[in-house]
Amino acid sequence: MTPPGEAKPNAGVKPGKPSAGWLHSPNAKAEIKQHIKTVNDKEAAISAAEAKYQETAEELAKLPVIYRWSTTKKAYTLSKSDHARLPKGPVADKDLPRVPKWRRYLMDIARHAVQSPKFAPHGARFLRDVIFWHHQSTDGRWNEKIKRWDRYGVRPLEDWRAPSSSTPMDEMMSTSTFVRFKNHLVEIGLIVAEAHLAGGKTRLWVKPTEKLQRIVFEPDYWASVKAEFKPAVTPAKPKSKNKPRGLSALHAKISTESEALYKKAIAGGFDKATKDERWQVWNRLTKPVALTNGKAKQPFTAKGEHRYKLLYERLIEWF
Repeated sequence: MTPPGEAKPNAGVKPGKPSAGWLHSPNAKAEIKQHIKTVNDKEAAISAAEAKYQETAEELAKLPVIYRWSTTKKAYTLSKSDHARLPKGPVADKDLPRVPKWRRYLMDIARHAVQSPKFAPHGARFLRDVIFWHHQSTDGRWNEKIKRWDRYGVRPLEDWRAPSSSTPMDEMMSTSTFVRFKNHLVEIGLIVAEAHLAGGKTRLWVKPTEKLQRIVFEPDYWASVKAEFKPAVTPAKPKSKNKPRGLSALHAKISTESEALYKKAIAGGFDKATKDERWQVWNRLTKPVALTNGKAKQPFTAKGEHRYKLLYERLIEWF
């Protein structure tokens, strides 16, 4: 119990948080020093353990560039589902020797695969993520072809689809569009995308194929394959010139029929017709034609016109 008039020790200091005075005490300095040493010792132990699994620069230099940093010879652990834990990638993403204009190449591929210019940036970002995780991931599976462990990006489908915060929402693919895009990339041989267990949950395992790796890392390879990735151009349907609709369409239809009827009459097509049939043609071409709602179309030819005279001579006067 604190005597009246005396302050309680560490008054005003919240539990679990040392006072400023304590931090400058010899005990605090000793504890902080010990904590730093413990952290450093742990990191040194981890580095030493990882060093046993890391390959030397000389060993890596013997590999083709597309396998040099994306595969490894040894794995830490292997689960029953063939999920291997691999050592960290030996090279940071920013130090990978990609070819110049590789981002433009990914954009061209995305435009081709997603079939929509609006979604091309989103598709290119996905391809960029695939390349990134193929070199930085510690999740892997055995590649029997090269007898090495392949690094895979391992994420839920929605995490693969989700764009960066800077991507406008109207440029973000829907889940169905993204799945079609991903499947098309698989079909054209640019990525491998498989569903496997990871941590007891099914995840989408994705890695680039040799073809995509060569596009990004092998100089001059793009020139030999870029013709495959031209954006698909859907030919526009030919538009009829001034195609009429509604009353305009009806007017056009009557005009076409009247023109054909007039030409037939002038050519003698009704010479053997009866008198009543000839008068029906005459009235059809020289009288207004009723349309709808009390509206009528002006006659094909009217008195005083040259073709009116010709039509009269051919249909009426000669008979």
